[in-house]
Amino acid sequence: MLGPHFAADAFTITPAGVQPINATPIYNALGMLPDRVLVPVSPATTTATLTCRWTATLGLSNLPTRASAPVTVQFSLPAN
Repeated sequence: MLGPHFAADAFTITPAGVQPINATPIYNALGMLPDRVLVPVSPATTTATLTCRWTATLGLSNLPTRASAPVTVQFSLPAN
């Protein structure tokens, strides 16, 4: 894979009343960034929160990595 590597907990889904579940990123043909994530949830799940968090190195030098602020998105299932 050519692009960045995401940690196992970079993408999590939290259904209502359930602990966060790590999602598996699925990469596009270029392998640069995931274009979707897969996560097993109960068939009864109708709402959940997707949280994305990762670290990045800015620039081309050996700068330290810095964690991003988590981004959350609320969604309903099935998605439209």
